[in-house]
Amino acid sequence: MTQCSIFKNINNKDYRKISIDIHHEPFTLFDITQAVLNKYLLTNKEVNYFKIAEEVMKLHCQGKVGLIPLSATVHQLVGEGKLFIPLQNVYGNFIEFLEEYEPFISEDVKDILQIKLKMSKELQEPDMTILEKKYIYLEVDGFLFPQVIEK
Repeated sequence: MTQCSIFKNINNKDYRKISIDIHHEPFTLFDITQAVLNKYLLTNKEVNYFKIAEEVMKLHCQGKVGLIPLSATVHQLVGEGKLFIPLQNVYGNFIEFLEEYEPFISEDVKDILQIKLKMSKELQEPDMTILEKKYIYLEVDGFLFPQVIEK
């Protein structure tokens, strides 16, 4: 969890100033917390925010939450829906979470999971064109940049 899963040469062991974000996939942290809260509500347990937080943390420790380490740039692109993470690249047994909490997961989240599973299955090779360098040349007041200015 110290190295970006997309940019393998980006890590926070060799470069201490680089932060590696831990992305939740296919369920967001919100989805997981909502499922735990729904469990409390639907089973008439007393809603105690500390116990809910403790259960969410326990799920992480048990490896029932899908996680993937990403550089900040890649994490932002994934969050904006511009880059897809195939579920086979995710660490953790999110299927176990699904089996245990299925009655408490909203239908919308289940629909999104089905789409992600289908996309992951059909994906031959990830489209990484969003991460390719692109140059834009500007013409300002008759000058084409970049240009060496003679003195």
